[in-house]
Amino acid sequence: MPDPTLAPRTPSARSGRALRGWRIGLLGALGLAFAAPLALLAYGTARSRACVASYTAPRGPELADCRREIRWFVIPSRVPWTAVPARYRAEELTLRAAVAAYDDAVVGRPDGAREIRAGEELALAEQVVHRGSTRVTLEDLGRPLGAPDLGRSAMLSGDRRTLLARADQWEHWSVRLRSLEAALLDGDPARAAALARRYAEFDPRDEELRVAVAAMLCFEGDPRRGAELLTTVQAERAENRHEAWSRNWGDVRALLVACAGKARVAAPPLPEHSEAGAGDQGEARAVLRLRLVAESDPGDTLALRTAAIDVIAMLKSGTFTSGGRLRVLAALLACGHAVDANLAALLATPHLADGEAPLLPAARPPTAIDWLSQPRGLRPAPSRQALRHATDRLRRLAADPELSREERLALETAASAAALEGARAFALAGDGAGAVEMLDRRVSTAGAAARALARSTAWYVAAEPERALAEVDTNPGDLGDDAAVRVAWWIQKAELFASTGRRHEATTAAILADDLATALGDSGLAARAAWTRLAFAPLSALRAAPPPPPPGTRAWPWSVERASEEASEEGRRVSLAGALAFWETARRASPEEKRALRYAAVADHRGDAPRAFSAYLALGAELLPEGDGDVEVWLDAFAATASRELTLRAYCWTRAQAARFRGDLAAGARWTERYRALARRAAAPDDAELAAALGI
Repeated sequence: MPDPTLAPRTPSARSGRALRGWRIGLLGALGLAFAAPLALLAYGTARSRACVASYTAPRGPELADCRREIRWFVIPSRVPWTAVPARYRAEELTLRAAVAAYDDAVVGRPDGAREIRAGEELALAEQVVHRGSTRVTLEDLGRPLGAPDLGRSAMLSGDRRTLLARADQWEHWSVRLRSLEAALLDGDPARAAALARRYAEFDPRDEELRVAVAAMLCFEGDPRRGAELLTTVQAERAENRHEAWSRNWGDVRALLVACAGKARVAAPPLPEHSEAGAGDQGEARAVLRLRLVAESDPGDTLALRTAAIDVIAMLKSGTFTSGGRLRVLAALLACGHAVDANLAALLATPHLADGEAPLLPAARPPTAIDWLSQPRGLRPAPSRQALRHATDRLRRLAADPELSREERLALETAASAAALEGARAFALAGDGAGAVEMLDRRVSTAGAAARALARSTAWYVAAEPERALAEVDTNPGDLGDDAAVRVAWWIQKAELFASTGRRHEATTAAILADDLATALGDSGLAARAAWTRLAFAPLSALRAAPPPPPPGTRAWPWSVERASEEASEEGRRVSLAGALAFWETARRASPEEKRALRYAAVADHRGDAPRAFSAYLALGAELLPEGDGDVEVWLDAFAATASRELTLRAYCWTRAQAARFRGDLAAGARWTERYRALARRAAAPDDAELAAALGI
């Protein structure tokens, strides 16, 4: 019998098997055709993510060109099942490249000219996304990132060039507000006034911008228009409540009255109905009222007597913010209204049982940081001359033999507090000599070292570090009598040595200050001394610190120096030590690692600056190796958020000292001139409230 396996195959069997093979081949080809775009999309996505990650990773000076990875998305963009993700990722890659180019000009290789050019590219990318996907967030190819927004990027990077160059184009109120501040920081109030007039034409709806624009108009040339804008804000806050919340209108009322006073017109009336916000800021408004009434009709007129009686009632019954009672009392004594010694003593006595702070702060003498650390916002602002007059009058009243011991002590304390506040006001106006004169008017039992340190502070705040150093260059002999004075003395002396080019002596003074502060146990002085030592001392001289973070760690620690009351002293100490150890490691890092640290700083660590801000900025400058870019551009970005806690004057002063610390005298001179320009412009008594509203 024949073997069936050897029988010839029939045509039908062969054609069936061929058909099955053809089908399998066709399905394979179709599967390959379907899978190929998916594979290209996945491959291109992986390559793009790796390239985008290299932007902020340790790298050399050249920025990777990630746009070339778009080629992997070309074919997938033409196939229906991958078209949408491919097009979105190609667009995102283009947008991220534009953002990275701008960030590189600010952080990677800081350069003002490149910053402008990269800003133009970023503006084009912004238009691409508006006309394309209109997405808000980029999140497919890396860390979530906002869609390109040149105004926001310039604001967060402290890029004053771009803010001012495109000031008319910004749409968001916060960017317009920062543009006004940029003009003031650059020492160009005329430009700020022109911007305010331009923004006023848009009739801004947001209150923050509306108030700033109005204050700028009042400050520089158009008080009538400024008063009109402020009137609408006052009415809005008084009448309208938004979802159970409202805003008080006392600060706007003070600006409105000050603005009307400059225009020599009557201020609009108070709101008839206050169904939402209330008329707060009574202290500042009382000082303003006394000043305007005394200026408009000199002499003890009915209007002045009425205002003075109201203020006296406030001082008798009210509880004041820190420093508020002193400033209101000074304005009352300087206005010309008759106040006898017994009444003055009563008004000068703070209501301690109700939680009011004493007129004089702790016995520790003031340093420059103490006088400059004034938060932004409205506060009672008697003029320098009013504080001088009040000091002299309080001293004369304290000499009345009919006074009790307690009354005399209250008046002498108030006189010393007024002299100290007057010295601060003169120094912030750039008048160091006037500040020293006010310090000499104090009724004080402080030793020679404390008095010398206070005079040094007056000259230092007035931007004359050489004269400030001369006051503390010689030990007065009683420096060892007060441990807190001794620590503050050596901290400020270290700064002044560095500011005047005596770096070796600054190192010695900083080490001594840190050692003394550690022994004293004062957490505030210890933190300042530690940052000062880290800024001026070589690494080998630093005290033992906790183990540094592992190599490659770029998660910035928080210093917790300004943490809430819930943080324990031990927690603050450990956190500060960790921050110092991190900085010590950062200073030793390679140029490639420092570049990654700079990116991490602006991305994750905005706003946590210690009180020793000048020393902190000097440390920040060390993250940019020599030849790697413009340190001033980098510090603009590094300080952009933290600087919001300072007034514009204080920020200019801080930048000037930071430049001097690193030996950049040209930058120091520029910032000093900006500081003095702001001080001169805000020195007029009738501009005090307006300057406060503008953050000056």
